[in-house]
Amino acid sequence: MRARTQLPGSRESAAQARAFVATTIRSWGDDRPMDDILLVVSELVTNAMLHTGSRATELTVAQTGGAIRVEVGDSSSTPPVPASQLPRSDDTQGRGLLLVDAVAEHWGVERDDRGKHVWAEVN
Repeated sequence: MRARTQLPGSRESAAQARAFVATTIRSWGDDRPMDDILLVVSELVTNAMLHTGSRATELTVAQTGGAIRVEVGDSSSTPPVPASQLPRSDDTQGRGLLLVDAVAEHWGVERDDRGKHVWAEVN
């Protein structure tokens, strides 16, 4: 199963993305805990909004075997780079991909002619 939506390049996009993913997964009859999935959604969408200059992003959620795959597409071809060191406790950025890496089984980046898709799979 797969569902896709477009998100505007605004601060509300992460909340809209979480609501879309939660509603979609529940509509598939999947009642798994969603904390890790929604954390991944928030971080990937927020990264796209903050770091790419994209006016909009495309969010795809898919059920693949036992995992949920989340993909966020944007118009930048520059791949995200995890922080090279742990952020200080008062830093306001630098944790996103570290969190994704901690809770996702796998994550990565796929480039295409329109930019890239950053994806993560959570069991």
